[in-house]
Amino acid sequence: MRAYVEETFGAWDADAQRGRSREMFDPHTCRIILIDRDRAGLLVVEDRADEIFLAKIYLRRQFQRRGVGTSLIRDLIGRARAAGKPLRLRVLRVNPARALYERLGFVVTGSTETHHVLEHRSEGG
Repeated sequence: MRAYVEETFGAWDADAQRGRSREMFDPHTCRIILIDRDRAGLLVVEDRADEIFLAKIYLRRQFQRRGVGTSLIRDLIGRARAAGKPLRLRVLRVNPARALYERLGFVVTGSTETHHVLEHRSEGG
């Protein structure tokens, strides 16, 4: 994410990034993605009253473009559909992952100077 953060906000401050990560860490929503016992990434999902929110999905470079993210997101789409809730997320405007989300049926529902808000509505949700 460093390149996208730098492009969006300017300088990268490793200490500030670590501090934000510590502040936002919730063991109830945070999952390490394991593939063949390798730590492939991080998934943070918040099940809220009116939505399921994909807060973070980070994959290490060697696990990207292998269908891992697609599979995880499709699972979340199914979970949202079963719950009758929309699945929402925020993505930096400069992050090419937006194309993946749109291929999976997400639509932009809002934007800020730095982010897009995307939503995948479950049938009837």
